Amino acid sequence: MSISKDLLRPRKFCCRKCKRALNLGSEKKLKEFMNFIHSSVNEIIQAKKRKLEKDGANDLLLKFLGAGLDDEMVRDMVISFLMAGRDTTSAALTWLFWRVRAALVCFLKPKTLKQYVGRIDEEIRFHLKNHWYGNNEIKAD
Repeated sequence: MSISKDLLRPRKFCCRKCKRALNLGSEKKLKEFMNFIHSSVNEIIQAKKRKLEKDGANDLLLKFLGAGLDDEMVRDMVISFLMAGRDTTSAALTWLFWRVRAALVCFLKPKTLKQYVGRIDEEIRFHLKNHWYGNNEIKAD
């Protein structure tokens, strides 16, 4: 992922066009990187299609495939999910570890632990109830 961030930073337009036309430098690296990503995601899509034929399994990728979208569109969606998930996953893990550290005091006092678990349960229920995408997916199934 850091390769993509380095390659996508602002560059001079003319220089970039020349490098792309001649397949040189950072444009060559970007092309090789994108070919690798595309082939990897295409393999995942083909494996999911085979699994769908065998099992009839149901997940988000199979919903995209079942919607009649072509493989290229699904591939681009998967890449977008991977790139978007990178930052949100790290933020969620940071929040989790911060909350766990804050909760260490609770382990020393069992009464405080019960209150803390109750607050976490309330927070999870509140966020799940108000989570638009999750509610729509549950209704769709």
